[in-house]
Amino acid sequence: MAQNQEKLRQGSQTSLPSDARLGKLDRRQLQIFDETELDAARYSAHGFVESASGTFMARLCAAGSCRPMMPLGPAWKANLEWLSHVFPGYEEVVESGIGPSLRAATLGALPRPTPLLLTGTTAQEVATFVRAVAGALDVAFFQFDVAAVAGSAYNQPSTVLTTLAFGTDSHAGVANPVGLAHLGLLFTQSELQSAEYLARLLNVEDAQMAQDPEVPDVHFDASFVRWFLSCTDIDHVPPEILNQCHVMRVSPPRYS
Repeated sequence: MAQNQEKLRQGSQTSLPSDARLGKLDRRQLQIFDETELDAARYSAHGFVESASGTFMARLCAAGSCRPMMPLGPAWKANLEWLSHVFPGYEEVVESGIGPSLRAATLGALPRPTPLLLTGTTAQEVATFVRAVAGALDVAFFQFDVAAVAGSAYNQPSTVLTTLAFGTDSHAGVANPVGLAHLGLLFTQSELQSAEYLARLLNVEDAQMAQDPEVPDVHFDASFVRWFLSCTDIDHVPPEILNQCHVMRVSPPRYS
């Protein structure tokens, strides 16, 4: 991991402090942000605390640089069975897409889940399922539409960054939330740029030193996010995203 981070730092357009180290674990606490960068960003925002960026940086600095890795509860197997029962069309997704990383975690490993691109159903149905996955794992959940993000001017930090930093109304911030990205038919230049940003978040090495378009001076580690994606037409999924994902088709329920 250290070699990967060094390569990313050397290739980054923004120079990082020599002591920047993201992804360090300490008793299941993951260093999401670099403290030196947080301090620098806080000082640069000094005097502008009434602005949106100043308020965000003040909250971020107060929250600190580390977030816990939410451990599996004792009922994780029962929760997987519950997901398969409530969402019978997603049995393969639960067993082959989600199960292996959870089983590895019980053995003391820290797997970075492979992003899952779900096809064969509607975005609304996928959202209902993924929200239930987050509930079963008891972690924060976020979602966004890539095309919708591209269609509006950036004026605030992304949902990915804010969820890692502060969590949600129902869950505190953790290093391993569940995220859902809806892929529409991406045609315009701004939509393709948003897709490129998502592709970097899906790539483990890039995600270890991620940057938000609105907070470019602060890197963050998003490499433990459990990603799900839904698409309208897989033929329109950009290859840089498709290459990062395990594609799984949601099958109709099997009835005896």
